[in-house]
Amino acid sequence: MQAPERKPSLGQLIREARAQARMTQKQVEAVTGIDRNQLSAYENDREPMRISTLERIAAAIGLELPWAKGRYPYSSLELSAA
Repeated sequence: MQAPERKPSLGQLIREARAQARMTQKQVEAVTGIDRNQLSAYENDREPMRISTLERIAAAIGLELPWAKGRYPYSSLELSAA
C-alpha cells in the first residue's frame, strides 16, 4: 500500500512562488518591509504567519489570493520597473 501523497506546506508554496517570480528574499524584504530572516522562517515553516503577512508577501511576488485583491499597493512589477 502506498503512502498518501504529501501536499506542500504553506512555506514551501511561498518559496516556490517567490522563485518563480525570480525574486530573492532581500527583494521581497525591500518591497514588503518584512525582514528576510523572518521570510526564511516562514518559508521553512519555523514560524506561523498571519493572514495579513501572507497577503503582503503574495502581493509582492505576484501570487494572487482572491480575498486580498487590491488591498496592497505594490507588486513585483514595481521591482522590474526600478
